[in-house]
Amino acid sequence: MKKNKNLITVFPMITVINCPESKAKGRLYDLLGERFSTIYGDYDITSESIDWIMSNGSVHSSSEFIFNNLALIKFLANNAIDDLKERNEEDVETVFDKIRTWGYRKGIIQNSNKEKQFIKLMEEVGELSSAIQKNNDAELKDAIGDIIVVLTLLAEMEVYQVESCIESAYKEIKDRTGSIENGVFVKTV
Repeated sequence: MKKNKNLITVFPMITVINCPESKAKGRLYDLLGERFSTIYGDYDITSESIDWIMSNGSVHSSSEFIFNNLALIKFLANNAIDDLKERNEEDVETVFDKIRTWGYRKGIIQNSNKEKQFIKLMEEVGELSSAIQKNNDAELKDAIGDIIVVLTLLAEMEVYQVESCIESAYKEIKDRTGSIENGVFVKTV
C-alpha cells in the first residue's frame, strides 16, 4: 500500500489527521514509519506515537482529529531519555555514546545550557593549562578527557553529534597547506 502523507497536515502548533476520530488510528497506521517535521523538531509515526496521539488528541470537527506537536515531541523525548537511562553500559557502542548516556542519567543534557557548559569548558581548559605548566602527564590526560566530555555533552544539548562536529572539522582541515611556525601549524592563505 502506498503511504499518503496528505492524510496528515502539519501546522506550527498542531497536526491535523484529516479524518474523523473513528478512523484516525487506521490512518496513522497507514503512515507507520513516516517522519514529519514541526517547528519543535521531527516525529516519527510509530506504534508508541500512535498510542499517545489517540490518548491525547482531540476531535476538532467531524472530519478532523488533532494533537499538539510540542506535547508529542516532549513525550517522545522523555521516553528516549528513559530508554537511555535504562541502557546497560555494555549495550552502548562508543565512548561518546557512554558519555551521552551518562549526561542524560545525571540530568546535565536536559537541565543545563550552552552558557553553563561553556563555563565548565573554560574550567577544564584551566585545568589543562595547569597540567601543562606543571608538566603532569596524569593531569594532562585527565584534563583532555574532561574537555572532550564537556564538548560531547554540549554538542548533544545543541542537537549535534560530537562525532559529526569532529568529522566536519576534519573535512575543513584535511587539505590545508601550511607550515609549522614556532611549534604551531599556520595555514597558507
